[in-house]
Order: sequence, then structure tokens, then C-alpha cells
Amino acid sequence: MEKIRELSLTARQNINFNFIKFNFGKKSTFEKSVVSGPVDNRGPRDYQQVDTNHPLYPSPSGRSPLTRRAIRPISGPFKRLLRCAWVYEWSSIVVAILAMEAIYITLVLHRAGPLPQQTSMISINSLIAIFTVILKASLLMPVAEGIGQLKWHWFHKPRSLIDLNRVDAASRGPWGSFLLFTTYRYPLAALGAFITVVALAIEPFSQQVLQYYECLQPLPGSIASIAKTNNYTAADADWYAPGSIQGLENSMAAALYIGLIQPPVNSTSSILFQCPAGNCTFPAATGATHSSLAMCSYCTDISKNVTKPNNTNIYTLRSGPAIGPTNDGGVKQFLWMSSSPEEDFRIGSTEIFSFESLMYRVHTRVKTCANSSDLETIHMCGYEPFAINCGIYPCMKTYRANITNFVLEEELLNTTKLPMVSSESPLTLGFTLNSSSVLINGTWRVCDGVVTRDPNYCLWNFGYDAALALNAYLSNLFGGDSIYSGPLSDTQTNFFGTPWQMRLYSNGNATLESATAYMEGLANAITSVIRQHGDTPSAEYAQGIGYGIRTCINVRWVWLALPLSLIALTIVFLLVTILTTRSWDMTWKSSPLALLFHGMDTTSQERYGEMMDLPAMEDAAQKIQAKLAFSETGLKFVLR
Repeated sequence: MEKIRELSLTARQNINFNFIKFNFGKKSTFEKSVVSGPVDNRGPRDYQQVDTNHPLYPSPSGRSPLTRRAIRPISGPFKRLLRCAWVYEWSSIVVAILAMEAIYITLVLHRAGPLPQQTSMISINSLIAIFTVILKASLLMPVAEGIGQLKWHWFHKPRSLIDLNRVDAASRGPWGSFLLFTTYRYPLAALGAFITVVALAIEPFSQQVLQYYECLQPLPGSIASIAKTNNYTAADADWYAPGSIQGLENSMAAALYIGLIQPPVNSTSSILFQCPAGNCTFPAATGATHSSLAMCSYCTDISKNVTKPNNTNIYTLRSGPAIGPTNDGGVKQFLWMSSSPEEDFRIGSTEIFSFESLMYRVHTRVKTCANSSDLETIHMCGYEPFAINCGIYPCMKTYRANITNFVLEEELLNTTKLPMVSSESPLTLGFTLNSSSVLINGTWRVCDGVVTRDPNYCLWNFGYDAALALNAYLSNLFGGDSIYSGPLSDTQTNFFGTPWQMRLYSNGNATLESATAYMEGLANAITSVIRQHGDTPSAEYAQGIGYGIRTCINVRWVWLALPLSLIALTIVFLLVTILTTRSWDMTWKSSPLALLFHGMDTTSQERYGEMMDLPAMEDAAQKIQAKLAFSETGLKFVLR
């Protein structure tokens, strides 16, 4: 047995000598070794290490038994940089930072925007995934090398030999890092293990950064428009004759009946617009998108002006309306109107048409007639007189508009009345306004105050002939028969009248609010005709842009907190590792060569060298204390 050991030792010496010869090239002599001064524990940093105590290595007289390094200068600044102990690890961290910046730039370029059309070979998700893989790999490399360096430094004092296996496993991947993190007492190595385990979550976190949702994006070539006009003069100048109403445009006459009997649902439901895409927006300035000539309305409560002559049951207004019962058991009128004649078009006036209406409505307070035997009194005690003054007038309206799902939405921002003016110019005769500024394609432009003809965006005009025709038509509608009742009975009262008057009367439940809504419906119907049949051509309508539904990207920046935190922790971990191990000066990191060159000392090798079973070695390592120390044969693991 002793003979076998001697043969084995001779074989290992031959292998070591051949390895040294291979590293130093085919030279007949070795390079100059360090001979100045006593033996140190580190040696010059710029030289490679060889075992000068080897029996076959030539030793001059007086040389120390162990000299760790032979002189081999490294030539060139670039080679010197590459041989710096931690240059690759810091370079890897720089790559990780660059990958993080690439992710950030990619997200910034596409945030709150549409998903790019798949004309390129790679999608945004793929780009993020590629950069994430680079980031993760660049973070794990310096962490693994740092844990490997801490493995050797851990044994500068006697430690359990099994720790060597635990730390080495941690430098290889997440499972070993998890075991080290839960069982190991070395805080700095545990930090590296923590980074390695948590780095597994970088990919899922990066995938959560992008959130997709449906959004509206401009469609190239899709044009939108909303009808508007500056002027409305649609009427025959030769139409007028006493008692005639034929000068009103047919579309306007139809709009009056629609507005009085079945008005539009809202002010925009009957406005002409174009939006093939279904969703359109319009350029705006100070929130406004366009202005147009329109018709406005008003209603006021004038019940305080109602009078009742003494000893009568008749109520009257100074303008003429009168309501009250008759002597034959019926009711004379429940609603009566008086309208303004066209002679009221005075310079400076703003109304095209107005009327006063006096009606009975159901009494808002409880009132009994139980002590009366007069049937007429019984019926009329449940009512009270109610009077209103209502009218319409041309105006300029400024809107903020958009079209959503093929529905036009206009928000009224401002209203300006058009006063009646007289001029020799046919363009300004009628209700006219010269505005100081005008909104054109989302831009406010200052007007010069000069009235010129076609086109003149600063001039707003409702023609005089059109105003006369409209006044005459409405006067005829509201100046006809009043609402009256049939014979009185104990149970009910039947009312009769025109449909537009019956709608205003509202079966005796009219209020100022219902009367105002009644007139707004009429004004909206007239406005629709003005904007669609005005003098402004369709090419000068409010122009907008069509939008289509696209898939857009929302960036949830909070999910980048994990990779950013790991980058910061990796930098701290590597820096602290370097500072902790710099005094030791053995930068072996995760290289297995250290175990080949500096394995167990001779005594430990003789004692444990015959162990071949891995579980047996692990069991023994649990009980053995080890330390890296200099011995007669070099730096070795000394087992105790």
C-alpha cells in the first residue's frame, strides 16, 4: 500500500510539471522569479502564479521555500484593463443599465399611443422580452461571481466544509441561492442569493408593464363636418302681400310644425353632420370649435300683469287676451294668445316674433268649493290664471362639438343677439351683427370691422325678408282660435284647440319651465333649417377629423420598480463584495481552478482522499472545519 502511494505522488508531480511547461511555452528555461525581499502573502499583482517550490523547478541558492509568483509582465493598456479583477462584472452591470434604458425608451416612444401596425418583424412585446432577458443575464453574472468570491473569503477562518458546497451551489442558480438564503448565516452572500431568486420575477413583471386598451386614433383621409352658416336669407323678395304667408321656405314651414308639435329630442339631434368613421373631433380654440347663426328663445312669467274687472269672472291682459266663463254654462276661453305684428321690427330690436298667452291652469294650492251650489264656481275654483310672454330672436351661438358613435354632441358656450339694422346694402339689411373676432378651423381671428361681401366670416345676418315671412307665419299659427271647453259637468271638462296650443296648455298643467321647453323646441327646429339651408356652402362647414378604434398602449411604470431595485441592489452587492474581499487579494470568484491548484493539504488528502461516495462526503463535510491557509506546499485547505 505504501508503494502505491509513492507511485501516485510521482505521477501527480509529473502532471504538475507538464502543466507548468504547457503554460510557459516551449522554452528551455523558466522566466525570472521574484527574489527580492522576504516571502510575502500576496506578491506583485501583474504576474502569473507558479509553484517555484516544485522539485523540478530550478531554485537558486538562498531562494525561500515558497515563492508564489513568477514575473510575467502584461503588455498593452487594453490587456491590462481586461486583466483587472472586476472589469467584466462592472461591464455586465453597464449592459444591464443599458438594457433598462432600452426598455424605458421603447415604452416612452409608444406610451398612450396606438399599437404599431405589424409591418415590422418584431413586436413591442418581443422587444421588451429581449431587453428583459439581456437585463436579467447581465444582473446574474456579477452576482454569481460575487458569491463565488465570497465563497473563498468565507474560509479565511475555520468554517464548516459543507459551506463550500452551499455557496458554490448558490453561485450556479436560483435553487442553490434559495437554499443558501434560508440556511446560510453570511449576510452579504445571502443578499446575492436573494437577488438571484428575486430575479426570476423580472420577466413576468416586465410583461405587466404594457396594458392594452381600445382608443380612438385619427384615420388618414377621413373628413368630418358640421353644418353651420353666417347668413340666412331664404325668402322670395316679391312674396309679400296682405294676408299672404307664401314667402316662407318650405323646409322652414315644415320645421315650425315639427318644433311646435314634436320637437327634436335635443338641440343637435336634427343638425346635419358628416362623420363616416363614427367618431370625429374638431379643432378647438379656448374650448370652442365653431360658431353659427341660430335661433334663440325665451319665456317669462307675467302673471302679475293679469287683471280681473269688478263683479266679473273674466281675467284679462292689457295686450288683449281674456279668459273666463260665459253665461250659457260653457267657458269662453281657457287659453288665448296675442302675437306681435311685423310693424314691431324697429331699428335695434332683436325679436322676430313674440306673443303673450293667458290661460287657466290647475291651482297649485288646495282650494275647495264645497259651500257653493253654483256649477260654474265649482269648476273654476280649481284653476288660477297664468300668463307668459315668449318669443324667438336670431342669435350667434358658439359651440364645442364632437361626434361619438355617430351621435353629434354640441355644448353651447356663448350666445350673442343679432339686432335689427337698416342699410342700403342688401347684405346687412335685417338682423345683423359684425363680430370683433371669428372662429375659423379652431383659430380665433380678429375682424377688421369692414363689411365686405362673400365670403365674410365676421358678418352674421338673418335677412329682413326671411324675418318678415317667419313672423307672418307664426302670427297666423298663434293668432287663430283659442282653447275652449265644452259644456261644464260635475266630472270633467273637455278642451278643444289647435295641436300646438294644446301642447302649450298641457291640459291645464303649464308652468314656466314647460313653456320655456316648448319655445326651445321651436327654436331648435328653426336653427336646424338655418344651419342646413343658410347661405354658407358645405365646403365652409366646420371641418374635423375622423377617428377609428385602435388598440393603444398604456404603460404601468410601477412594474419597473423590481428591475430597477435589482440593478441598485446588484451594484451595492458587488461594491461591498469588492471592499470586503480586497484585503485578501485572491480574486478567484467562481473559478474551479482554485480547487485544482489549492486543494486539501497532504495530511487531509491522505485522510479523506479515498472517499468516493457523494453522500458520505457531504456527511463528513458537515463535521469538518476547513480553512484556507499557507502551508509548506502553498495555499491549501486545511481540514480539522
